[in-house]
Amino acid sequence: MIKSKRILKSVKVLLAFMLLVTSSVGYSQTPIPIGPQSNTFTSMVRGYHFIAPVNFTICGLYIPTDASMGLQSVEVVKFTNAAPPAFPGTTNAFTSQFYSPSYPTNAMIPCNIQINTGDIVGVYGARAANMVNSYDGVNYASTISTLPVTFSRSGMQANLSTGQMANIWSEVNYNIGRIIMYYECCPDPPTPQLTAAPTQICSNDTFTYSAAAYAFATGYTWDFGNSGTIVGANIDSSEVQVTYDGTVVFDTVCLTMFDSCSSSDTCFPVVINPPFAFAGNDTSICATTFQLNGNQGNGYWTVGFSNTNDFNSSVSGLAPGVNTLSWTISNNNCPAITDEINITVKPVPVAQMIVPDGCDQGQIQFVDDSYALNGNIIDWNWDVDGDGTFDYSTNTFNHTYAAPGTYQCTLVVTANQGCQDTLVEPIIVHPNPVTNFSYNSDCEGSPMAFNDLTVISSGFISDWEWDFGDGTTNSLAQGPAHVYANAGFYWVSLTAASNEGCTVTHSDSVQVYSIPDIDWLSPEMCQNDTVFYADSSTSVEGVINYWEWDFGDGSPIDYNQHTAHKYPAHNLYSVRLTVATNLGCTNTVVRDQRSFPVPQPNYLQDGVCEEQRVTFTDNSTVSNMFGSTFASFRWNFGDGDSAINPSVGHFYQDPGLYTLALTPYTNYMDVISLLKMRF
Repeated sequence: MIKSKRILKSVKVLLAFMLLVTSSVGYSQTPIPIGPQSNTFTSMVRGYHFIAPVNFTICGLYIPTDASMGLQSVEVVKFTNAAPPAFPGTTNAFTSQFYSPSYPTNAMIPCNIQINTGDIVGVYGARAANMVNSYDGVNYASTISTLPVTFSRSGMQANLSTGQMANIWSEVNYNIGRIIMYYECCPDPPTPQLTAAPTQICSNDTFTYSAAAYAFATGYTWDFGNSGTIVGANIDSSEVQVTYDGTVVFDTVCLTMFDSCSSSDTCFPVVINPPFAFAGNDTSICATTFQLNGNQGNGYWTVGFSNTNDFNSSVSGLAPGVNTLSWTISNNNCPAITDEINITVKPVPVAQMIVPDGCDQGQIQFVDDSYALNGNIIDWNWDVDGDGTFDYSTNTFNHTYAAPGTYQCTLVVTANQGCQDTLVEPIIVHPNPVTNFSYNSDCEGSPMAFNDLTVISSGFISDWEWDFGDGTTNSLAQGPAHVYANAGFYWVSLTAASNEGCTVTHSDSVQVYSIPDIDWLSPEMCQNDTVFYADSSTSVEGVINYWEWDFGDGSPIDYNQHTAHKYPAHNLYSVRLTVATNLGCTNTVVRDQRSFPVPQPNYLQDGVCEEQRVTFTDNSTVSNMFGSTFASFRWNFGDGDSAINPSVGHFYQDPGLYTLALTPYTNYMDVISLLKMRF
């Protein structure tokens, strides 16, 4: 028995030579003959004109691909007066019947153009944007409905893909452009209908397929796929009997029906139960999911806790140990057949790890968190840097990465009975801060400014901690200032932390300069006496180059190193001396300066005659500030004699004018006052 599929292929090949079928309009056509290609031409539109010998309908147009595979552009016109004139004469006395520029499909262009006997018709076209023509013979003789017709060359000097026909001329002694016309249009037959078409089939049984009657049917062709064999009637019958051998479970039945013009077909699926069920071979797996692979058929799997209908279903949730599954094939027409498969699930490992993100050049702890279903983990292999080489084989360890970045860490764990699981996790190693700082050296007792210079390649600095090295409280500011109580060298440390918790400490030695020691010499004097100030300040570090004297009495500031000052009144004054070194260190000392009161000389006189006793009694006054009292007196009588008592008597031998001088001294002994008296 010859298989129906092979017969159908032979019939279809034969029909290909007999009929041209187009699905775009559902019609069949007959080509009007033209000759073979003789030569080609490019850039202008060519075709032909003719006088219709009979009424007919042009159903389609097609430019053969002999010269070009480009897009087709065609137009059909009817000349209203006469055939186009000989070149170089032209005519526009025509009406366009059909126009299709740049047709996108390499197939017949469907149309519906009614032509009457005696019409003068022009058919023109070319392929591609550059108008490629395929030429035929001169005044080609053809037939339409068995009647003779002559095609004569005509065309236009323009591009049909960008504009319609115009200024048409003829050259009857040159080759025509090859454009095939189709006519004799008729509809396709309807889709075949079946009165008997079983779709659920048992192998090796015989089944009948029948086509519904169609009055215009001229023939049938059956195709029963890869496993059906006709055992009754013929492949071209409207009813046949078929047996399926079961080698293919899912197959397709097709019926093609012909009429005088064309054909139509219908196809539908059939399911053929195989003669046996096969669930697969028993196996052991390292997973709780298994891809089933039974033989094809209309059936179902029973997996102990659920059913599935697909022969190659994926089943999940298998329990450790032996799992028995059955594959049953059946349908409404066939008896059920069953096969079983035993799937042994070995202890299944689940790889897990606990690894925090870390910092460049800092230890990161890797901890295995894997487990095994119905078993235990017996082996670990770690590739911590993604280079394909295992670095550790224990369940926990510490690792230091030499540079920041993202590393792919692979953990392969093995359970008892050899099942393995692999986990790949990214490990992010954050960059460390590049910690640094600057400072402005200052002096003891003055705020020293510290400037943070820390940078980081990604992220940001979130915390700072300063240790100033003098045992005082540390600072958490980014740019603090610190006062050192004593001069010297201090070891300062800055610890900077990133937003990811990476910390780096930078330390540097900081010098704190000493302030100068201030001292000066300035004797205590009486008011109106000049006090000389002699600076004796010293500096261990740097050279003193600045002095500032404030004498405490509202007088202007004096900027000399050594100076002098006169106090006009007796009082206690606060003298302030500020000195500074070339290193910018300053110091200030304030001392008391006493300006002692000066006595106001005065006396009482008794007697004014020569050679008589003249008595002088001291009547001077002095402020008691600072405990000032009179300590001594000195009289100069103006005649060469003197005395030192508070009251004295004196004899002037000659009359005259004498200058009497009384100098009272306080207990501070440093005031001289003169009292002049005319005597």
